[in-house]
Amino acid sequence: EPAPEEEAAKEEAQEEMEENVVDVNEEAAEETKEEEQTEAVVQMTEDFNKVDMEEPLPDSPEALTAKQEAAIREQMLLDMAPIHEKILTEIEEVTTFEDGIKRPYFHVKELERFN
Repeated sequence: EPAPEEEAAKEEAQEEMEENVVDVNEEAAEETKEEEQTEAVVQMTEDFNKVDMEEPLPDSPEALTAKQEAAIREQMLLDMAPIHEKILTEIEEVTTFEDGIKRPYFHVKELERFN
């Protein structure tokens, strides 16, 4: 008959194997989830970059289809993105400069920063 020490060692080895299998399964599930998220982001980006303006626009805004309205909104966002980034950069530069200015004689309490 095997000694109790040998049985304990076998049980430990079995538990370690089970933990390793669980870890491998969890890692595979995480990798699959990350791949799915990456694919979803790529698909969303591709969809976003495709602006469907093949149909002629109607004369009045009320006559726009949902697809046309979405295409116009997407194109506006694409056109405005570089301007938005430039403005954010300029605001950051000004904020850094203004935070360094100390004028205790001018304001009784600190101004609130608009975010």
